[in-house]
Amino acid sequence: MTTIARQSQFHATLAPSMPPNPIVVFDTSKGTFKAELFLDKTPVTASNIVDLARNGFYDGLHFHRVIEGFMLVRASRRPASIDVETREDVFVVKRTHGVHRSRAMKTTDEIHSIFTESQQFGCPHSRDPRSEYAGTGGPAPSSTFTNLVTGEVVTRDAREGCVPDEFVDKTTNDVGALSMANTGQPHSGGSQFFINTAHNDFLDHWRSDLSPSQHPVFGRVVEGMDVVESIERAPVDAGDAPRTPVTMIRVTIE
Repeated sequence: MTTIARQSQFHATLAPSMPPNPIVVFDTSKGTFKAELFLDKTPVTASNIVDLARNGFYDGLHFHRVIEGFMLVRASRRPASIDVETREDVFVVKRTHGVHRSRAMKTTDEIHSIFTESQQFGCPHSRDPRSEYAGTGGPAPSSTFTNLVTGEVVTRDAREGCVPDEFVDKTTNDVGALSMANTGQPHSGGSQFFINTAHNDFLDHWRSDLSPSQHPVFGRVVEGMDVVESIERAPVDAGDAPRTPVTMIRVTIE
């Protein structure tokens, strides 16, 4: 055996093996869908979601916002493309074929409030589907979980239970992509996420030319997109909450 071969074998022995990307199973009142979590690209974010699922955090929660042709508090069908126009200090979000829930927004925080944070699943307050606090909660502050790649213990933020942003990969917010929700501030994501049902490239972290939104993609629907689409079609009220609550019965890891 050559020296190079012996060194290669030595390093292969020491290097930790990468665990496979987890498959998360979402059992909802509309049916079941599955998603792959990108542990290989976003290990902290994926490990955070796995920990929450294994501890029953998501069980019994509701989709508190669904916007057809944009995203669910989880997912939907691909519509016309969306773009963001900047007019002085006012942002208007449009679809190619007319305005999609067009509103004049004078601050970037308002963009996040309407088009990102307002459309997530995973808020503990949404256990009550009519709660006025739905969309404002997250994991317990200072709670911990294990990074499934490194084995290190990660401590969530001491104030709101948030985890660090992982902007290490240019995976775009296209149809079926799972993406972390946040408040518009760095490192403000915790348990809430959304499923893109259009190619929302203005949410990509490297597209500051389109909007200030930055949302890391951490997974993708791999089975049951028809279920996601059926949730998208649910009639909603003025606040985009399904009129008939859509329940996340159970979330498990295969």
